[in-house]
Amino acid sequence: MLRLLAFCTCLVRLLGAAFSTLRLSRYKEFIKQVRRTIRQTMQYVADYWIMYKSHRLDCGDTLSSLPQEGGEEGGMRYLLNRLQVEFDQFVLRATRWILTAHKLGA
Repeated sequence: MLRLLAFCTCLVRLLGAAFSTLRLSRYKEFIKQVRRTIRQTMQYVADYWIMYKSHRLDCGDTLSSLPQEGGEEGGMRYLLNRLQVEFDQFVLRATRWILTAHKLGA
């Protein structure tokens, strides 16, 4: 889950860089497409987070306990609280980029 958040954060940051590069009015439609892509990425991550969190809670984990052995591949085990904070930060960053696009008139 943390890898997904890291990748999508980089993707959103890369797509958001287009807003500062393409400020001209002739790129308005392209900016709208980039904004939609960021929104869809955020929705995908949110859906995945809901499924992941419910799976972990169904397996008997709590918000402040590490997952049980064998539940995570590659030995990467994180607290749900930490993942929740990372998800919240991702949503804030993506929302900031979407609002930046809105300010540009897209």
